Amino acid sequence: MDNQIKQRTIKIYDEEEYSILKSYCNILTETIETDIKNKKKEHISLYENQIELGKSVIEIFENKSILYCLVYAFCQSGKTGGMLSIINEYVKTHVIPIENIYILTGLNSRDWKFDTLNRMPDSIRRNIKHLFELKTDFFEELSQKQNVLILIDEVQIANKKKQTFFNGLNKYNIDMEFMFKNDFKIIQFSATPDGSIYDLYNTMEEHREIKQMRAGDGYTSPVDLYNNGQVKQFKDLTNIKNIYELKDTILNYDTSKYHIIRIDKTDSKSRDRIVIENLKSIFNINEYLFNNDFLSKVKPDINELLKVQPKKHTFIFIKELFRCSKTMFKKHIGV
Repeated sequence: MDNQIKQRTIKIYDEEEYSILKSYCNILTETIETDIKNKKKEHISLYENQIELGKSVIEIFENKSILYCLVYAFCQSGKTGGMLSIINEYVKTHVIPIENIYILTGLNSRDWKFDTLNRMPDSIRRNIKHLFELKTDFFEELSQKQNVLILIDEVQIANKKKQTFFNGLNKYNIDMEFMFKNDFKIIQFSATPDGSIYDLYNTMEEHREIKQMRAGDGYTSPVDLYNNGQVKQFKDLTNIKNIYELKDTILNYDTSKYHIIRIDKTDSKSRDRIVIENLKSIFNINEYLFNNDFLSKVKPDINELLKVQPKKHTFIFIKELFRCSKTMFKKHIGV
């Protein structure tokens, strides 16, 4: 990179352009705040820790030498709400074409996209993209823009050399020099950021910041779930003795719960059947329910089931669900 380029070049709009962009930014802010107030969308909300994050990240980018900010946070602590807060705070205090605001991930996940769409205002839905959608003309589109705000979820995925982000940016020469000239602001999110932090410290120097989003009040961590006996160490459930370990925990619940059993995607259908039959041999089929709807390739939305308290303890068998992209409705979950 040219050593003379050390700051982002802010795009200057004429009075008419500025007025139009500001009106759209105001509309976006009003939409976000109205949706939150009226609960127009079930999942749109902002909490104190997310609002705090939004303000602090936007303040970081007042320093024009900053291109990147990495935000790390615990799993299920509200990272998507943190993204919404950053967008809201930015359009409150700056002008930007709404079509230049992107939320991206290297995950190839429809679950991630569905959940993110449900938490964002309609005006930026077009620019919410997962891995499959980044392999078309996205980077060419990006190479023609100025004044851009990009939020990348699970940044550690598809971000290595020769992978999707690297290949796309490299193909269209979207390097640091380009980003400085065209006022790119990139916020990266991760719950497992170790490698990303290492990369930023060793390559970005004065052009990056790192921020932790604190967990909100009432946050339940994976450690809490483990200590509560709700998360169990993986064991082979084709071995019936391992199933007995579940029984004492389940019998301690005062109300009926869902108990989620992950079956490895490489397991054959015969092994699926053995696991289910083993559970049925230990847990009376007249007193427990067994749901295998989520073993098929085409799956319904599991949260629609989880929102309703079961009448009986219910085992749900899953394959390829609840990876890092999916938010789980937790109220009625046991093990």
